[in-house]
Amino acid sequence: MALNARPLSQGKKGPTGLGHHLLANIGQAPGGNGLRMTFFPRLKSYLRSQSRLVLTLFSGAPFRTLRNRFHNAMGHRVHMSANIMHSAFLNHGKIKIGRDTFVGDEVLITGGDIAIGCRCDIAPRVTIHAGSHLMGDDSRRAGAPSEGVIRIGSGTWIGTGATIIAGAVIGSGSLVAAGSLVKRGRYPPNSLLAGCPAKVVKQFK
Repeated sequence: MALNARPLSQGKKGPTGLGHHLLANIGQAPGGNGLRMTFFPRLKSYLRSQSRLVLTLFSGAPFRTLRNRFHNAMGHRVHMSANIMHSAFLNHGKIKIGRDTFVGDEVLITGGDIAIGCRCDIAPRVTIHAGSHLMGDDSRRAGAPSEGVIRIGSGTWIGTGATIIAGAVIGSGSLVAAGSLVKRGRYPPNSLLAGCPAKVVKQFK
């Protein structure tokens, strides 16, 4: 299952670029360790909290590359050829999106280690949520938060309003029907998944 979403500016010795150089060497400056430990995490947190405003200001096709750079600045790995609508929300977690993948309006991707392959198409209002909670006691049943893993293979098409939760591994070339709920499990390549919970109802040739 190909899930190779390349990071920005990857050279033989690792990531390059002015931003990476500044962050890598900030600790050598007077007070640099303090900046690394306090200022930059706070700045990142603030920008994340304002991400919807930022992405709305830079909506439209001409700003696609700028939006992708913003997502990468937030710690995600979005290929520069990916097309992510401005109202899609990449929230907390380690999110990787491959080349030529389309992410539609009002899609939510959050909660854990999520890798979406190349040439995928994600329709509007899809939820890809790898987060959950441990079981708490009767005073608060949702206990400590937990993060899971989701893998979506290259060439997959996810229909409008579908939900994919932690532990789902969807093989390449699959189709998730609109409104389906894909739970934990491994689903083979070229599958048609439908239902709540989703089951393999057909294998494409």
